[in-house]
Amino acid sequence: MSFVIVNATPSSAVATGGTIAFALANASVLGQVKFEGNHVLYARGLQAQFAFPADFTIAYSGSTATVTYNGTTSIPAGTLVELQLESAGENNYLYKSTEPQDAVKDILGNLRATVARPVRVLFGAVAAASATAVVNAAARAGVVKNTYASAVVLDVPRGLAVKSSTTDTTQTVTVFGTDEFGVAMSETFTLNGTTAVNGKKAFKTVTADQNNIALAGNLSVGTQAGVLGLPFFLPGGTSAGAGYVMKETQDGATPTAGTFVGGDLTKATATTGDVRGTWTPNAAPDGAKVYEVVISASDLAFKGVPQFTS
Repeated sequence: MSFVIVNATPSSAVATGGTIAFALANASVLGQVKFEGNHVLYARGLQAQFAFPADFTIAYSGSTATVTYNGTTSIPAGTLVELQLESAGENNYLYKSTEPQDAVKDILGNLRATVARPVRVLFGAVAAASATAVVNAAARAGVVKNTYASAVVLDVPRGLAVKSSTTDTTQTVTVFGTDEFGVAMSETFTLNGTTAVNGKKAFKTVTADQNNIALAGNLSVGTQAGVLGLPFFLPGGTSAGAGYVMKETQDGATPTAGTFVGGDLTKATATTGDVRGTWTPNAAPDGAKVYEVVISASDLAFKGVPQFTS
């Protein structure tokens, strides 16, 4: 990451849920920081540092970044608060003066260009979706956490789908596991009877499930044909069609475009999107098609906001 630092001095104490407005140098800074996420807030009056988005969130408008503070101790009035905003690009502050820089700035110091490398993300021959890849029609009469004898390891990080064998529609099922870097995560699904409910998070392993009340039917947990996980953060927001994607390939050829969803920069919960972003290829995986995508990546080190696990 590279970053921009802006300061503010609140005139009154800022309690939990309070806001602080930071003036950016100009509106062009918005484009540098809006789709990034490794931001840090430092309150000198508390001698404390806070992490985005668990401890604070940011809303942008023109040349103003408005922070909502979620800490428990009020920030005192009249004390300096520093906001370090991550901007696009790798750690260019580590470069020596004799080395080529990876960023171009104007006379005012505004970031105007940064190096972004074409990065090939390799999926290989992804297995076909399976409605019972994780759990196959298992009774769930109790509400205890059902921990598997051994973790179910998926071929690639991918989205899950849950369903009941009968008319369960009011129960929720929380699935536990890890992402591809071994970080614990969980996702909660509301059952829709025998219709599979698709998740948004990409799991690499699945280790347990837990329903909130007993199920009348049997539970199945499987994999989707899409929602394949990415190994680094994809900017562009959580709507379909996130930018920065250069090319998709299927068996070495260019296929009909699939659907990308950018990493979710909100504080992760049991129902938010994937923290790094996902891809759903247009042609469903079948264990034979070989997939690859090329992404214009400016910060491979950023793996998204912290995962949620309950």
